[in-house]
Amino acid sequence: GENVAANVPKLRALVNTFFDTILQRLEVFPQPGRVLLKFLKERVAAVFPNSRVRAVGALLFLRFVCPALFSPENFFLCK
Repeated sequence: GENVAANVPKLRALVNTFFDTILQRLEVFPQPGRVLLKFLKERVAAVFPNSRVRAVGALLFLRFVCPALFSPENFFLCK
């Protein structure tokens, strides 16, 4: 019964805040992870030049964000 059109701006604002927070904290991302992501970006760019950012984003989302959303207690995000 909720108005989807009314909630779209709220969802976009939350997603923007989420990604802005990640981008502001890149300096604390571990160096080995940075090396891995750089390697992935280069390897994907060699085969699919337009998909390098998407590949890095997908890896981060599927390996870090999704698990944290589904079990936040394992990542010390809640009690």
